[in-house]
Amino acid sequence: MPGCSAWGCSNRPENGSKLFRFPTNLDRRKTWEAKVNRLHWKANSNHKLCDAHFSEDQFEQNRVDGKRKLKSTAIPTIFPHRRCKKVRKPPARRDAPLPVKHQKLADHDYALPISDLLDSPDLDEETPNEQSSDEDQLPASDQQDAVVQAQTDPPSTSTAQPYEVRLKKTVDNLRTRLRRVRKEKRELLKAKHRQRRKLCKSFSVDQLTSLGRSSTRGVRWGDATVKKALQLRFTCGASGYDLLLRQNLPYPSIRTLQRRMQNVAFRPGILSQVFEFLELKVSNMRPEERICSLTLDEMALSTSVEYDVSSGITRAK
Repeated sequence: MPGCSAWGCSNRPENGSKLFRFPTNLDRRKTWEAKVNRLHWKANSNHKLCDAHFSEDQFEQNRVDGKRKLKSTAIPTIFPHRRCKKVRKPPARRDAPLPVKHQKLADHDYALPISDLLDSPDLDEETPNEQSSDEDQLPASDQQDAVVQAQTDPPSTSTAQPYEVRLKKTVDNLRTRLRRVRKEKRELLKAKHRQRRKLCKSFSVDQLTSLGRSSTRGVRWGDATVKKALQLRFTCGASGYDLLLRQNLPYPSIRTLQRRMQNVAFRPGILSQVFEFLELKVSNMRPEERICSLTLDEMALSTSVEYDVSSGITRAK
């Protein structure tokens, strides 16, 4: 059974909730869709809403049968599972002065003007934990020289070191994963070659090609595969060979074998291809089944000229 179509709501009839289909009226359906407020979503006849999204005044009151049925003008208004929108902070004014804490950063004092550094209260005030002595106090000229020296020194690299360490660690992890993936690839290729060598012992190239396809239609079977299939056909019979094909073994169909045998060229003389078929047929026979008789008879031939339609050759008798 389908569940409620509201975002984040998992109520289903199995949980005791009652579901109501979306209205067939297009205007009311659009109103319901707007209340559901799902992105790139449009309701159809299979979508439903559970009774948790309707207030009590949307249901018919004092029904004799006691059924819980919506009014014809009911609209869903309760969506406790709706995703809350994130409140975006307003951007700071560009013309507003910077907070004091940003002006007291020790790492960026080199970028401040000399006058701001001299006027800063941090240079004149001492903290309770600091003890001043005559040796630590500098005259005003020495303080100006110290400020100029601090302004010309490069910024501290203490904040850049953790980032470089993390970046180096990430690169090392990626290189380790790359080596592991390359090793797995080599192992898979070796296993693939082993499996192919094993398959080549039992199947030919055209049979392996057939295994990689969803159907044997259009496969060009070689003479060796056809001879092997004929040998199986003569040995197992039609039903046995059909059972092999149902096991999804890569062999030509019975109709393909029949077409290959029909294409034998019957010309005057010794038909070597027919003897090859007979050899395949006899190779799996028992000794008592190989006993045969050869019967010869005479026939009268009259002189004539005939046209062979199958070969397109005119023969004289």
